[in-house]
Amino acid sequence: MAAGLMLVVLALTAAGAALLIRSIRRPLDGAIDVASRIAQGDLAVDIDTSRHDEIGRLLRSLKTMADSLAKLVAEVRHSTDSITTASTEIASGNNDLSRRTEQQAANLEETAASMEELTSTVRQNAESARQANQLAIGAASMYGERSSVTKSSPWKKSAKNHSDAAFCSGLIFSCQSIRSCVKSISVEIQ
Repeated sequence: MAAGLMLVVLALTAAGAALLIRSIRRPLDGAIDVASRIAQGDLAVDIDTSRHDEIGRLLRSLKTMADSLAKLVAEVRHSTDSITTASTEIASGNNDLSRRTEQQAANLEETAASMEELTSTVRQNAESARQANQLAIGAASMYGERSSVTKSSPWKKSAKNHSDAAFCSGLIFSCQSIRSCVKSISVEIQ
């Protein structure tokens, strides 16, 4: 009988040990499953934290870790969104600056072309003024020759000579003014 009792105690001990192992192993498998899902990136995993034993403490720690990781990921996403927005604004600003720079370059080319045209016109005007000056000098020279002839001619009136002389003097003065103006413009162009 002692042997039968020993067998019963041994059977009960084996059954109790199996139940104890099963009661520890099932929650540990659940904790391992939760940790694996968190490791795979599932931060929204449902974690039961109602137990008040060591397994419960482990599950609460896993939940705190998952919540902290979710918060960190949200902050990184927010920062990434801010960086994306700033990068987009910078790219837009660069495009706008490039467009305005191209417009300024086109305006400068247009101004340079206008300046070349103006320089050409001033040179033509200077040449015309030089030719007018030569004609005025020639006219004054001819007037001087004519004046010596007309002084000896009795049929010319003295008043006519004075008006011709005044005209030529004015013409010579105008040509000299134009010549000095042309010289100063030529100096500025060069």
